[in-house]
Parts: sequence; C-alpha cells; structure tokens
Amino acid sequence: MGFVLVTGAPAEPGQVRRLAERVAFIKKTHYGEEFTVKAKSDPSNVAYLSGTLQLHADLPYYEYKPGVQFIHCVVQYEGTGGESLLADAVHVAHQLKTLYPEKYSILTQTPVDWFDKGVDELGEFYKILQIPMIW
Repeated sequence: MGFVLVTGAPAEPGQVRRLAERVAFIKKTHYGEEFTVKAKSDPSNVAYLSGTLQLHADLPYYEYKPGVQFIHCVVQYEGTGGESLLADAVHVAHQLKTLYPEKYSILTQTPVDWFDKGVDELGEFYKILQIPMIW
C-alpha cells in the first residue's frame, strides 16, 4: 500500500491505461474501465465537482475494490486550487486500535450502508454494500 508519483508521462489520453496494463489487470466499475474526471454542471459523483474535494474513500460500495488507482493529469487548471490531499488510512486505523480500542471495535463491527446512485454516461446505477467502516 502506498502512493507513487510518476513523472514524465506524455500529457495525452491513454497513458494511464498503458501503465496500468503493465502492473495490474483493469477492473471495470459502473463508470467503465477508465473515465475522465472534469467539473460538470450536473455531477453524478463528487469527483465531478469543481470545489475542494475532502478526504474520502473511492468505491466503498464495492466488496471487491480495485487494489490500485491511477490518476493522470492531462490538462492542469490555470487558476488556484487543484491540490491533492492524501492520508494513510491503514496507519490511522492502527492508531485508532492502539489509542481508542473501544471506538475501533465499533468501527470494525458495526455495519453501515455505503452507496452510490445516479446516472452517468454508461447509464443508471445503484450500488450498495453494508459493511463496517473498517474491515
């Protein structure tokens, strides 16, 4: 687990797929095998918002989640913003377990509903998975 920054890739579509095919198999989701993230006036996902995107988990409503995600900036916005914020969730979970075992127990044993519902280029979707916050 971790984060890798790849530099020097051509700023053109298709480069992520070339790299992904060399290190993993591509898992199709209800967004397809790959998709373009850009601000939309009627977003079906928080990825398409133009404002600040807080820390979050991608695709939590899939029981079998992609193990690796590739993001490629093809066009950089000229204005301010656009910074990425990353967190080590595994480290945070270990800290919770050590410092707050009762709260950790609740987060690992109490199921919650993870869902995504909407319409996108590939059609209508409704995904739901009931699992604990940490599993």
